[in-house]
Amino acid sequence: MSNENFTDGKIDTITGSQVVGCRSALSGGIMMNVGQAIRLCRTRSGASQTDVARRASCSLSYLSVLENNTRDHTLSTLTRIAQALHIPIGLLFVFAAEEEDMGPVDSDLTGALTKSALASLGGSTGSTHAEGHRG
Repeated sequence: MSNENFTDGKIDTITGSQVVGCRSALSGGIMMNVGQAIRLCRTRSGASQTDVARRASCSLSYLSVLENNTRDHTLSTLTRIAQALHIPIGLLFVFAAEEEDMGPVDSDLTGALTKSALASLGGSTGSTHAEGHRG
């Protein structure tokens, strides 16, 4: 089994999840916008793409295509990016989840979780997409 990038509709043999474009379809139909989450965390922390790419041991162009959701990501790459951003990888998944992905979880709870996670990043306190789709 290899951990390679997959094209639309193929199955990731490691996770068993279907890849749809560059928004990963996880088990149960959960869609995640990981590129947007990476960009949110990077910009809120004040880090440049160059700095994050260097600390994550990936090229600037690769980080850019991940942020723009034009290339599939691997868990190992996401782990390195999260480490480069000095955040737990789970925070990327919190920000990447769409409102409908949260299922029966109370919207007030998900809103509070998102607000708390954003506060932990520091930076601007303005409204973001992540705040807007939670509560």
